[in-house]
Amino acid sequence: MSDPTEAEFDDESHMRRAIELAREAVARGDRPFGSVLVREDSVIMSESNRVNTEDDIRRHPELHLAYRACRELSPGERAETVMYTSSEPSVRSREILDGVTEVRGPVLSDEGRRIHEEFDW
Repeated sequence: MSDPTEAEFDDESHMRRAIELAREAVARGDRPFGSVLVREDSVIMSESNRVNTEDDIRRHPELHLAYRACRELSPGERAETVMYTSSEPSVRSREILDGVTEVRGPVLSDEGRRIHEEFDW
């Protein structure tokens, strides 16, 4: 697989896992963010936010997954990945992720708004 945009991915399942990771972050005392990195429709890495509990700004899930992907995957492997995030990545995160992976986040439909309200964002 050379282009993840042409592949069939189980978007709903991967988004649900990212949201589950966000809930785990909240239970631990962090803000509600979670991300999974997928290749060939299989989760190969996942992270939840740990900025507060580890007192480390680098532990935001998108940034930490990008760091891990750069260290653990070849450029060709990274090009075949899709990152699912529980919340729309910030502009800063998008700039960092550019060229590392494709990013898919929730669209703030009625369900997206409900999720944001649930976490009081």
